Amino acid sequence: MDKQTFKLNLRPRWVTGLIENVQEHFRREAGVEYPRDVIERSLEQWLESRFDHVLEGLGDMITSPQMKESQEFRRILEQNAGETQETVGSRQETEARPVIVAETPTIFTGKREYEPARLGAMVAYLIEKGHDIYKTNLNKLLFYSDMTAYFLRGQGISGATYVNMPFGPVPDHIEAVIDTLVSSGAVSKREVPEVGKNAVRFELTGEGAVSALSDDDKQVLDWVLGEYGNMGAGELSELSHKERAYRDTRPLEPIAYEYAKFLRKLPLGEPKETEQ
Repeated sequence: MDKQTFKLNLRPRWVTGLIENVQEHFRREAGVEYPRDVIERSLEQWLESRFDHVLEGLGDMITSPQMKESQEFRRILEQNAGETQETVGSRQETEARPVIVAETPTIFTGKREYEPARLGAMVAYLIEKGHDIYKTNLNKLLFYSDMTAYFLRGQGISGATYVNMPFGPVPDHIEAVIDTLVSSGAVSKREVPEVGKNAVRFELTGEGAVSALSDDDKQVLDWVLGEYGNMGAGELSELSHKERAYRDTRPLEPIAYEYAKFLRKLPLGEPKETEQ
């Protein structure tokens, strides 16, 4: 972690009380009066040294229902969702995650600027050409499509950033993109309880949603559907966990598109050289 970016981001009243307690402790026990800024800086460094260790197990901790920490997180999650009139069930398969915004194209955006319309077009195309498209397998099909395009052309399709999540790589902003497609009437979604709790299947209901894609983009998507389209959500999620792109990144971290060359399945042909 970059020490310059780590800040003690706690409620001011709590921080003030903590610093005062620390000052009083060392004044009483050691006879030393430490300045407030020295204590605050020391707390930042102390918390920083433990923050990386906590993050390593954070994903498992908050997604394991048997753990108290997971139960408490779920309670807080439902409370916050209720306050914003959103249901947790509609977002579980979306695998809630932090928003990562890249100001300029990087290896985390596939060397192109993020374009919601292109990501939406990918979603619509996969729904139109694929079958039994649910949130979990949709996220993985998007991942393989963007990565395969990067392998072949040195540039992804959507510019989306993929994040290491418990069920595999997930493109950032995907929930907003799906909401836009649904509200515009281009895509519909239907709960399928016989498949699983909160399972949502998508169908293409409008036209023109795929117009942002080039013929080359569609060829990549067709190849991905041919290789992965018949896999169920669970099988595809398990496969994505075996990819170096997933194994070599930590939970909640963005995934570099350079991992595309290590995918277990790649189309024949010479890939384009990319700048490191």
